[in-house]
This record gives sequence, C-alpha cells and structure tokens, in this order.
Amino acid sequence: VRPGAEGRSDFDQDPQSRFMVHRAGLDDQAIIKRFLERCYGTVLVKHYDEPTRAAAIPKMSTIGRAMLSSGRFYLLEDRETGALAGVGGWRFRRQNNKDNSGGDGDPNDNPTTAVIRVIEVHPDNANQGAENILLGRIIHEAKAAGITDLVVYTALHGERFFLNNGFNTTRLIDKPMGDDLVFPLLEIHYPLEANSKKAA
Repeated sequence: VRPGAEGRSDFDQDPQSRFMVHRAGLDDQAIIKRFLERCYGTVLVKHYDEPTRAAAIPKMSTIGRAMLSSGRFYLLEDRETGALAGVGGWRFRRQNNKDNSGGDGDPNDNPTTAVIRVIEVHPDNANQGAENILLGRIIHEAKAAGITDLVVYTALHGERFFLNNGFNTTRLIDKPMGDDLVFPLLEIHYPLEANSKKAA
C-alpha cells in the first residue's frame, strides 16, 4: 500500500473503475522497484532462464530519477485496497538510442517519437483492464505532446498485450546483460498518426 496517495491524481478518472491512475514522483522510486521486482519474478519465468532473469530484473526494475521527475511515469492503484496494481510510463526517444536503456529523453532530440519505458501490472490484476488504463494514459499524453510514433522494447511476455492493442512487432533484439548473457527483447511500434486517422 502506498501511503498518502488518496486524492493526488490530476487526471479525469472513471468513477466506476476499480483502478485510479496518477503521476509518480521521486519518492516513489523504491516502491516501484520492489513492485517491478515482484512482477518480473513471476511473469518472466516462462520465457527466460534463471541466470538471465537474475541479471535482467534489477536493471529492468530501476526507474531513473529523470523519468520519475518528468511527469510521464504513472502509478495505478486499487481504489478498494490502496495497493499498487501497476506502473507505466514513457519518454521522448533520444537520438541514436537503439534500445530502452537510459533515462528520459529530450523532446528536442526526436520530437515525434516516444518510447514506452514499461507497462506492468501485478499478476493478480492481469486481464482486468489495468494494463489498458495505463496504455490509454500514455497514448493520450503522447498524442497531446505531438508524438506520432510510439515504440516499446518489451520482454517476451508483453508481446500479446501490445499486439492485441494495435502495435506491430518489428524485430527481435538481443540486449547484452554482461557475463556473456543476452536478454531477448521485442521492438514493437504503434503509429499514433495512422491509428488516429483510422479512428476518425
């Protein structure tokens, strides 16, 4: 349970929804890390062996201070219990950035392309619409910022969710993790401009 969050959201919320989304801050770094470590410890088991998970999870679970202070990282909480149900966020894509490493980008670097840093929900909240709330928030704010192309570098377990929401797999990337280990990632794109025209 994350204390002190009640009423902090600056977003319009669906009063009928079980979940509430609001912006994360620097004070949330530790709880986000613990949350992601628990989630990844469960959802990656089917796709990666233990040495690979041990090398990857600490890095994947650490959200940098620049991202947390950008206003583009979100917490999703259960209204009934106050428990953290999911996290997600995005950043502007940096020039010459070929994967999802590093911190937040400068909008002047690549002003029309954004990278989804993560969308992850607790396994107990999977398939209950929690992931879609976070994705919807990211798409809404990215479009408002002039983004026309969203890209996500997701672990293998995330492919189905993104494909079911209109993303297109581009390629498989082997990300070096040290000690001769690589972590397979999928690069998946969502052309916001094209999908906006379809919706219209």
